[in-house]
Amino acid sequence: MGEGTIVGLDVTVEALPRHTVLRLAGEVDLAEVEAVRRAALAAVGCGRDLLLDLGAVTFVDACGLATLVAVRRAAHAAGLRCHVVEPSGVVRRVAALTRSEAALGWDLPVRGRRGPARHRRPAAHREHPPRPRRP
Repeated sequence: MGEGTIVGLDVTVEALPRHTVLRLAGEVDLAEVEAVRRAALAAVGCGRDLLLDLGAVTFVDACGLATLVAVRRAAHAAGLRCHVVEPSGVVRRVAALTRSEAALGWDLPVRGRRGPARHRRPAAHREHPPRPRRP
């Protein structure tokens, strides 16, 4: 492992005057979701809007993603707003693959995609003007 690599999950709850920050760093997977749930309950219990800082998440599986969605729903059920802040590339990719962006509260464009795909006919079937015949 390289220097600075986070193994497991580091969970931080920071209560600020206007909101509470739930900061996750490392791997959000089945082994770590209980720690996320406990921290989320503490954060929601503060009674302030919640910011989920996912910028340092290095891995997320389906169970971890479902837990993040559940955290957001718990905040809303308590009458609080919950915003995802700086999701890492890993979180963005897994959310896009599972089409969970809306459940996480954001709609991020997928890189390289510019609007709806346009279907073109294969080159062999395109209509071209007839070529003049050579004598």
